[in-house]
Amino acid sequence: MAWLVFEVSKNWGEADADIAETIDFCELYAREALRMANVETPTQLPGEPRPPVLYSVRRRRGRFHRGNFPCAIMAGMTLHPS
Repeated sequence: MAWLVFEVSKNWGEADADIAETIDFCELYAREALRMANVETPTQLPGEPRPPVLYSVRRRRGRFHRGNFPCAIMAGMTLHPS
């Protein structure tokens, strides 16, 4: 994130949004790769503790130009399965 602030002259909110978008791309393509490989999700064994429930909260961080996400654009082109 500091690279985006220093090199691309983004403010911290815009850099945070770019990194969040990059993480979303990584998760999307990882899930898609598992779906395409027909991998079954692991089952929970008896007596095994349940994994924690994870959730995210999206908050508006101010105005930013939606089309200038250099890290997310690079990740999207690099990770795309085709």
